[in-house]
Formats: sequence, C-alpha cells, structure tokens
Amino acid sequence: MTDEEDICLEDLSKPIAEKPNENLEQRLQLLVEAERDEWSELDPSMHLQLTGALINYSEDLARIDGLERAIELNEELSVEDLSNFHRAQRYYQLASAYSTREAFDPDSETEYTFFDSDDLVKSMAYLRAAVASDYLDDLPVERMVKTYTDFANLLSRLGRVVEALRWYNNALQMNPEHAIALGNRGQCKMEYGSLLFTEGHNPMFMYSAYSDLEKALENSEDLYSRAEQNFRFLKQKVERFSDDRLAVENNDEYDLGESDRNSEYHQWVLENGLYLNPLNDISKHSSVAHDYFHLPNMLVPDDDDFPYPGIYNQVKQEFASARYLYFEAVESEDDGGHFSDRGVKLPDTLDYAVYGYRTEQVKTALRLSYSIFDKVAEIINHYFEVGQKNPNFNQVWFQGGDYKQGLAEPFQDSDNWPLNALFWVKKDFHHSISERDGDSVVTVAHELRSLRRMAEHDYMKVFHDDIVSSPPNKRVIEDSLYDEVGKNELQDAALEMLKLSRATLIYVSLAIHHEERLKREELNGKALPVAGEAMIPDHLKE
Repeated sequence: MTDEEDICLEDLSKPIAEKPNENLEQRLQLLVEAERDEWSELDPSMHLQLTGALINYSEDLARIDGLERAIELNEELSVEDLSNFHRAQRYYQLASAYSTREAFDPDSETEYTFFDSDDLVKSMAYLRAAVASDYLDDLPVERMVKTYTDFANLLSRLGRVVEALRWYNNALQMNPEHAIALGNRGQCKMEYGSLLFTEGHNPMFMYSAYSDLEKALENSEDLYSRAEQNFRFLKQKVERFSDDRLAVENNDEYDLGESDRNSEYHQWVLENGLYLNPLNDISKHSSVAHDYFHLPNMLVPDDDDFPYPGIYNQVKQEFASARYLYFEAVESEDDGGHFSDRGVKLPDTLDYAVYGYRTEQVKTALRLSYSIFDKVAEIINHYFEVGQKNPNFNQVWFQGGDYKQGLAEPFQDSDNWPLNALFWVKKDFHHSISERDGDSVVTVAHELRSLRRMAEHDYMKVFHDDIVSSPPNKRVIEDSLYDEVGKNELQDAALEMLKLSRATLIYVSLAIHHEERLKREELNGKALPVAGEAMIPDHLKE
C-alpha cells in the first residue's frame, strides 16, 4: 500500500474502506492533525466514516487524544443538516467515544462498585439518542441490534441489570442469533443471578446464562477473538448449571385467574415483565406470574426500630395498584366510555382533547408509580444512616442533600453494586443530557418527572396524537395556558414509569441484601425473615 502520510482526508476515505486495519498509527495521526477547515469540507457520510475510523484506531491504540478529537469533531457537526441515518451514526459514535475514554481512565473503577462518571453520563445520553424511534426505519437491522446491545451493555455496567436484560431482549428479537448480544446477555444474567437471595432462583438464572453463552459460541464465527475467549471462560464458570431441568419452563404452571379478565390481566403483566419477580426478567412462563419479591432477611437492631417491612409493603402495594390502574385504562379503551363519565358535560373545544376516567387512570398510574422513588429515598436514608430530615430521591445521595458537598459518607468507597444502580437511576431523573431525549424510545426519567409534574400541578391537556401531531393552532376558544401531551405519549410514559419503579424496588432490596450479608459476616445477629411465612391473606386486603 502506498504511503498515506501526505494525502488529504477525502483521499483517505477509500483506503480506509478497502483496508481498514492497515497503517493505524499513521492514519490516526493524520485524522487528529487535520485542520478544521478540511473536516468542514467533507459531506456527512465521509465525515462520519472518518470519525468512526478515528474512534476505532484510538481504541485499538489506546489513544485518548484521538477519542477527544473525534468527540470534538462530532459535537461540532450540525445535527439539523443530517439525515436520520447520519444523526443516529453521530450519536452512536459519540456514545462509543465517551465510553471508551472512560475505560482508558487509570482512575476508573466502574465495575461492581459505587462510582460516578461524567463520560458515562454522556455515553448514556447519546446511546438513548441513537435508538430514537424515528430512526428505526432508516437503519440496517444489524446496526440497530448493535446499538441496542451497546445500550444494554452500558446499563449492565452500571449495575442496572433489570433494565439491561430488557434491551438485550429487544436486540435479540431483531436477530435471535446475534452472538455478541447473546453472550453479553448471558454475562448479565450471571451478574444479576449472583445478587439474588431467594433459594432456587440463582440456579435458574445461571442455567439461562449458560444457554445464552452456549448459543453465542455456536455462532463463534461472528465473534472477535477476545469476546469468544471471554464467553468460553464464562461458560465454564456456569457449566455445573447446564442441566436443562433448571429451566424456568420446567416449573409447574401457575393459575392466571378464574375469569377471562383476571387471566388477561396477569398475562399482560407477564408479557410486559412487570411482576415483582426477578424470574420475569428471564422468562414469561406462567410459574413466575406472582409478586413474591420482597426484602431479604435482615438483622434486627437493638433499639427495635425496624420500619422496613412496613414501608416496603406500602411501596409494593402502590406499584401493584398503579400497574392495574394502567392496565384497566389502556386495555379497556375500546369498550366505549366508562359509565362514571355518563352525563359529565364537557364543552368541545375542537382541539382534539381527550377527557375521561381512563385518561385519569393513566395519569394516576404515572403519579403513583413516580411517588415510589421518594419513598425508596426514605428507605435509603434510614437504612444507610444518611441522616437527612426530608430526603428525596435526588438529594439523598449527597452530604446535606447538596451535590456540591459530595457523596454522603455511607456511600463513599462502597462496593454495593445494586446501590450504584439506584444512584444511576437518580441520574436519569436529574440530568437533562441529550438533545434527542424527547424523541427516544427510551423515555428517560427526567421527561417522566416533567410529565408527572404536569399531571400533578399543572393544566395538562391530553390530545389525540393518533389523529394530530399537536393541538391545532386555530381554535374557536383561545387557550394558551396548558401543557400538551399526546394520549399515546402519556400511555408510553406511564408504562415506562412502571418499569422503572419496578426495577428500583428490585435494586433497593438487592442493595440491602448486600449490606445484610456483610453484617452477618461481622456480627452474630438475629436475622428477621422479612419475607417469611406470615403473610397478609388476599381476602383481608381492602
């Protein structure tokens, strides 16, 4: 191959496309040192081809300066001038560059511990943007599978294993044979399963992980060597769980209900992964169709101040009630107006507004599931002895509730990985970090927070977004006071809030289990079986 030292960026495009793995050092230097004017003359396709090469070369050669140059070039690229395809490509590259730069940081400790990272915040934002729904028809399937998988990988890296499995599943629905997605999902299941405390559930997770890893290795021709080696190593670690009798599907069937409506509801919960049961994250078999999950066995303190069973009962019941409110509203909407709306006179403002009991049910489900986060903050504040008087989910992590004072002492140097997952859920609520968050299929928590505020405190107008994209500007009655939200958008947001609150309830229980295990190793204390045999019978629930 001819020397490329003096060729221009445009001329470099062809040799990179034809022989991408040659002259890495030389090409990287050329890409880093090229003047801004030369980059600005490139069309978006060539610009993104070359910044993609720059990121790949920087990763291969461990060159942070190359990553920083790629970030600078792509952040300067005008989004408005790009097609959907090129926007998605830009977002994906920025996510990759930030994530890789974080991995190169010698002080990085982002595995199985409590940590913070501005680079990973940005990577998360750009990955969300890369999977925005209006790009789906513009991207090749394999590109979407890779993006979904990388998004799941990052969630898993943060400890957010519940949410990560959902996105691995999305990737594998598009390509069930994708080896990287299968292998990484298997690793995520191993990590999730290792956190569980219910007897018998860890082996089922490990069998499911083994099955994924085995299938990934059957497609090893699609794996790069380092991934294949890692998956073989992980498969050996769970080899003893290879007996297919450990499959969830071998459990006895669970009765989903006597009536059609009862059965329909429980099937809907099962299919949407909304049972408070970690097994629902790896299976939709009817045997997992119950909300068994609670707090782990816990040591009883000397002062007998033990609010945890009660407050967890409360938030669990609120979640279950919000879940049914949502189901009843959305799955019944074709049955005609609700009888409670009969005779409620409402003038037609001719702006496609939606009113009715079922719409209010969706709003209530959104508000109720959102309220769970501050109650989880109460649990964190009391259990970890943070010492705040009025904790909330945003501030409970910091000294005096103030971000500028740094992490509260109980979280410093913590290796509580599920607690880190909660900390990163908090970041979703309180970081507005991507210009494409609003359009992403990953409805982010700070958008949910905004909708909840509108539903709770403001004049929210719900409109038929399956008919119009927004309420019409010209109306018989002028009305400029409202905040608008589409009916489908509201439903999607409420469902996302339910899924996020479910994950949060699982994470906080696993975080407490981590701490209780450490306490039992240090002390010979009495463990109270919080989720023991004494249960409130269903017929006494009102």
